[in-house]
Amino acid sequence: MSTSREGPNPLRPYYVPPSIGIPQELPITNSGTHGVELPSDDSDADETAYFTSAAPHAESLSPSRRRYSSEGSGWEDRSIPKAAPPKPKPAHQLVLRRSDSIMEVISQEWSKEGAWGVWKGSNATFIYGFLLKTVETWSSSMISAVLNIPDPGLAILGAQIDVAASPSPWTSLGVAIAAAATAGLILAPLDLVRTKLILTPTSDPKRSLTHNLNTLPSYMCPPLLLIPTILHSIIKPTISHCTPLLLRTRLAIDPILTPTSYSTFTFLAQTLEIFICLPIETVLRRGQAAVLSSPQYNEAQDLKTVVEIGPYNGVVGTMWSIVREEGESSGPEPIPSVGTIKPLRKVKKVQKKGQGIEGLWRGWRVGVWGLVGMYGSKAMSGAGSTEGEF
Repeated sequence: MSTSREGPNPLRPYYVPPSIGIPQELPITNSGTHGVELPSDDSDADETAYFTSAAPHAESLSPSRRRYSSEGSGWEDRSIPKAAPPKPKPAHQLVLRRSDSIMEVISQEWSKEGAWGVWKGSNATFIYGFLLKTVETWSSSMISAVLNIPDPGLAILGAQIDVAASPSPWTSLGVAIAAAATAGLILAPLDLVRTKLILTPTSDPKRSLTHNLNTLPSYMCPPLLLIPTILHSIIKPTISHCTPLLLRTRLAIDPILTPTSYSTFTFLAQTLEIFICLPIETVLRRGQAAVLSSPQYNEAQDLKTVVEIGPYNGVVGTMWSIVREEGESSGPEPIPSVGTIKPLRKVKKVQKKGQGIEGLWRGWRVGVWGLVGMYGSKAMSGAGSTEGEF
């Protein structure tokens, strides 16, 4: 039965059926053109001609196209240089997950160097403490004799003369501060050697105190450490002498009449001393490490330290570097508030550059717990009737 495709279909008057075959008036170009003009896409031959290419796929891409495909699909582009992996730490350095954890530092020292690693520099610390008190007392007596005033550090019958009992208390306070600064500057080389013994590992053969003192280029305080050494030396005598002076003259608190109040304020003053002294001591130790690693003090450049030495930029500059530039710290993400209404949602912690203000007060818990233990033992022993005790 023959059917005509030229006539219209009465049931579908607007439908024009496609012609079978390729029209004769159209020029035959290639198989790709045929595939575009045919309405059906179910033919295997047309599908092969449309989606495939005669050339290999990888070689047909231009350099810019290859770079785009690599970035889009996550492939590795060998033309981009890789970042060098971080160098492993030397065997003598501590690997700390939390540098502000006292127990982790002690455990790392114990595991690497044994018991001697925890007690490094104990002999130098004992000698330094003994000489510091001796030189400070001698300097105070000499300055008081020159100025013809009572010595604030003189002890009579086991009781030390207080600055508040002096006829000129503020002059005696100045003498005590000057004596402390003088003693700190005189013993600065010994303090420098003590810091070196604590920083270097116990495997270092040159750890003798006398050997390190003999190898110092100068027995004077380095100019780089003048300001932090003076500040660190005068904090403790200033607070310890100012506390009884202010309590007796301004607040009328006496250690005999009101021993509990006097001991409480003394405890608070010593706590304040810890929080003032810790940032200055951090800066001083950073400066001492910078001096020890300098060519003048380390000609062979073979100084091995158990921790990495940070930069020293002066007192204020080093504090700013610790708080804002060195390391990372986590803090709450700032949430914008509309007027007085605060949004109720969980606070998300974000990583910030710098150690934060907490980086200046590392180890404060050790000092505070030491004070609590000392005053607690005095309170339990019942020694509250004497001056300066519970």
